[in-house]
Amino acid sequence: MKKISNYFIIGILGVFLGLFFIHSATVNAADVSVRYNTHVQFKGWTPFVSDGVMSGTEGESLRLEGLAIEVLGNENLGIRYSTHVQNVGWQEYRSNGAQSGTTGRGLRVEAVKIELTGADEKEYDVYYRVHAQNYGWLGWAKNGFASGTEGYGYRLEAIQVMVVKKDQLGPDTSAVSFHSKNGSSLIAYKAHVESVGWQAEVKDGALSGLVGQSKRMEAVTAELGSLLPSGSVTYQAHVQNKGWMSEVSNGQLAGTEGLGLRVEAFKFWLEGKVADAYGIEYRTHVQNKGWMPWKKDGEISGTTGESLRVEAIEIRLYEKPQDFINQKDHAIYTIIVDSLNLRQEPNVGSARVAVMPRGSKVKVYEIVNGWARLEFNGKTGYANASTSYMRYEYDVFKEPIPMVLELGGAKDIYQKEDVLVTGTTLAYAGVYDVKAYLDGKEVYVSRYNDAEASSIYTKYPNKNLAFYKIELPHGSISAGDHTLMVQMESNYRNIASKSVKFKMVKNDPILTVEGIKSGDPVPAEATEVKGVALSDSGIKEVRYHVNGSFRGNAAIGLPSNGSNYPDYPNANTAGYSFVLEKEVLSKDMNTLKVELVSNDGTIEYRNIIVKGNGPDTLIMENYPSTFTSYVDKEYINAQKYVGSGTAVWQKIRDNMDPGNFIYDDINRFIFMDLSYSEEYFEVSVEQLNAMLSGRGVLSGMGQAFLDAGIQYKVNPFYLIAHSLLETGNGGSVLANGQTVEVIYSKFGDINSPSTPVPQEDLGKLVYNVFGIGAWDVNPNLWGAQKAYSEKWFSVEEAIMGGAKWISTNYIHRANPQNTLYKMRFNLGENMTHQYATDIEWARKQASRIKSQFDSLGVNVPKRYIIPIFK
Repeated sequence: MKKISNYFIIGILGVFLGLFFIHSATVNAADVSVRYNTHVQFKGWTPFVSDGVMSGTEGESLRLEGLAIEVLGNENLGIRYSTHVQNVGWQEYRSNGAQSGTTGRGLRVEAVKIELTGADEKEYDVYYRVHAQNYGWLGWAKNGFASGTEGYGYRLEAIQVMVVKKDQLGPDTSAVSFHSKNGSSLIAYKAHVESVGWQAEVKDGALSGLVGQSKRMEAVTAELGSLLPSGSVTYQAHVQNKGWMSEVSNGQLAGTEGLGLRVEAFKFWLEGKVADAYGIEYRTHVQNKGWMPWKKDGEISGTTGESLRVEAIEIRLYEKPQDFINQKDHAIYTIIVDSLNLRQEPNVGSARVAVMPRGSKVKVYEIVNGWARLEFNGKTGYANASTSYMRYEYDVFKEPIPMVLELGGAKDIYQKEDVLVTGTTLAYAGVYDVKAYLDGKEVYVSRYNDAEASSIYTKYPNKNLAFYKIELPHGSISAGDHTLMVQMESNYRNIASKSVKFKMVKNDPILTVEGIKSGDPVPAEATEVKGVALSDSGIKEVRYHVNGSFRGNAAIGLPSNGSNYPDYPNANTAGYSFVLEKEVLSKDMNTLKVELVSNDGTIEYRNIIVKGNGPDTLIMENYPSTFTSYVDKEYINAQKYVGSGTAVWQKIRDNMDPGNFIYDDINRFIFMDLSYSEEYFEVSVEQLNAMLSGRGVLSGMGQAFLDAGIQYKVNPFYLIAHSLLETGNGGSVLANGQTVEVIYSKFGDINSPSTPVPQEDLGKLVYNVFGIGAWDVNPNLWGAQKAYSEKWFSVEEAIMGGAKWISTNYIHRANPQNTLYKMRFNLGENMTHQYATDIEWARKQASRIKSQFDSLGVNVPKRYIIPIFK
């Protein structure tokens, strides 16, 4: 397919390459010959020449004024041609030896188009090239594309023509064959817009209309570029109150003008020779919907029956496979029933290989006797090829030579800098589309031609838009690891992809909060909250939430002391402010969440905990490091048992931030002081037994839990909640007792030396109701080993012993872990000595403790211990 460019071709080199090609390969069709002559300034009509021989002059600066061409050797094959003449423009096509151009008027021919006709036209290609003033020999054109110049006033001086069978190799058509002073285009179009009128003409995929101004399109015109083969663009508009209007073409108006009626949908398609080489695709921007998906070749873009206006449109042509090798490899079909069996052989009795669900895309290689041989998810087999079961989509052709996808320019690490990636995409029949995805989200790809670079790839006849560029501003990319994937689709519908990974390094966002701090009581009046919000990518917004509900956006861009933040953009206008109404802080415990949203999508937040007027006590414990540093330490732990990645880190952060839970009536129990004294509140055995009713071996054990709570100063409600969670409501193997036959010398190591238990202990059951020592690798084995070592030979002993163990090792140890939060996230010892590995363990325990406190029937004052970070 032809490339459109304003690059100059060096004349002498073009002549040499042209003659070398003609004399080094037999490319004309054996049964067909094309002969032609030209009318030359001062010379008149020249003798006929044939099959690629030059007609005209070279080096004499004489203009061509006319030409005639005919095909010999096949009565089912004809030829027609049009010339672009000085002061006249493109003439009507002439056929089979008739004169095109002028004689006796001194007018130069500036360009030519040639195409085949007749019943056998699909079996041949016609190639031609011209020698143009100031350019020399231009590249070969083919099958109706323009060759020459337009708008420069340059004469043609010579021409070569040849006809080649489809199954033979013709000249390389990758060099530029046509130059237009005003810039060549494939299609030009313009929109008539509400209160604006006709806009300026745009070309080849550019936007026409208006986006974001809620103005209707009322009409459109479209016209093909002059370099294309003969044919037309035809189109229809669906108009308010009128429905589908009549078809129009080639610059005619589709829609209405002066009636104030919206266009709601469009259809476009190509007709004539141009449709052999190109298809047309288009998309519309629709009211309330935005950009609709690309449609092509007569499909509807827009809506009907929804009364929605089209506001803008983009139109472009795409190339169809044109080259001589069109060997079909497979076709793509879609499964259109809920499920379809893939079988080993083409019969219903054959073994089933797979089940293909509705919507699956499958490769069909052939259909014989109603059975399709196909590939699905890497498996091959046969399926019923009924049109009730599968729908044809398109053909995929074999690539005669390997596709090329190069991806270059990417770096491993970017320091607050834009990402620029360039590359090459090549396929024998040309490249239909190139897409790129950053972390799975599509990003813009710019495609272009480069004549100098194209000369490297001599095997590829179609190098149109073979080069691409992806520019990603650093402001749109968050800090961290990213994957950029480039995917190309050839005109033969084959797909190739390549990926590159990189890291974007940025300063951490800065968010300060002034005017209120954690531990403060609810203010007596409305309070101004202010601070600084900074990001390397710039600030999109600062918003605030109270107790999990969005309350509004802060004013941003306020003056700030930029000297404190020399490494950040806009540091002098990084201030923000909003007014916090006291009425929204209505709970016993409240969380104000201030949230910074960067332009790259990064979110940073600060939670401020405000005590309400309830009876509970709020104790603030200060820690020496930042909140993020503790999250990072726990993330190192988590990689051993949960995994890694941004989602894991974020889950840890969310579960470690007190502000996400303290306002919630259930989750605040994560921070409740788990120590106990009868002075705090009274608990009866009857209350505890009521909670344990129907809970397996724990049923009726209220006295044991109360005694354990009093003796070891641990909240009995917590002890019960903990036990119920670990034992599955009293039903676990550990809770119901196990026998132990050997003791391992190294706890947790089943390969360590073991010794038999004493004879008197054989057959005794041991119990473990808190999961103590129940390592994940074999919880029943190691939980029983722990129970035996502690001599827990009854459920009561397991309750008392477990409470002692929890008190000694957690609640009342030297560095107390006296809340669920501190048991799970031990900030005081750098995230070591933690009770559980489940990131959400504390939250899961909290709901049980809450329900048990509710069962008391009275509002017992509680103490909450909240960590405060640097």
